Amino acid sequence: MQTSEKLALRFGCDYIDSEHIFLAVIDESLKNANGENLVLPLFTPITLPLFDLIEDVEGSFNRNPKPIRTGKISLTKIAEMVLKLSYLESEIFNSNTISPVHILLADLR
Repeated sequence: MQTSEKLALRFGCDYIDSEHIFLAVIDESLKNANGENLVLPLFTPITLPLFDLIEDVEGSFNRNPKPIRTGKISLTKIAEMVLKLSYLESEIFNSNTISPVHILLADLR
């Protein structure tokens, strides 16, 4: 969630939305690509290159030129739903923890 918050602030948003969560999962997966990565292979069958997808999502934000106050920023209802669904995804796969794959699956719903 810290990465989602940083991305939201970078794009001038005073809220975290599902797009921020999506970008954060991809960002963390790229940083931690160490053989255990289960997120990046999900994009292999997609004809749209991953970096083009990232650019499209980033381009969808209306950049706010005003500085955003620091401190806690809120989640949109959709972002809250993604987090709740990621918990359910982890239960479906009998996992004790919520992994980036669970978050991505929930976000793509």
